[in-house]
Amino acid sequence: QLSNADDTMLARVQLAMRKYYQDSSGIQVGEDAPSFLVSSLNGANDYHLEDFCQQGVPLVLNFGSCS
Repeated sequence: QLSNADDTMLARVQLAMRKYYQDSSGIQVGEDAPSFLVSSLNGANDYHLEDFCQQGVPLVLNFGSCS
């Protein structure tokens, strides 16, 4: 069961990705990922995707289930 913070984060990611794909032809290999806001688990803080990026270190987003 998702908490309200999880629901909010999921909705923000879905909205950002939908807007990105409506505004572009999609992501091509080698292009930067679109920037979007993600919320902390408790919903108290918002972060941009690039806040988690480090030079030379790939950023992997896993949208799958951990159960």
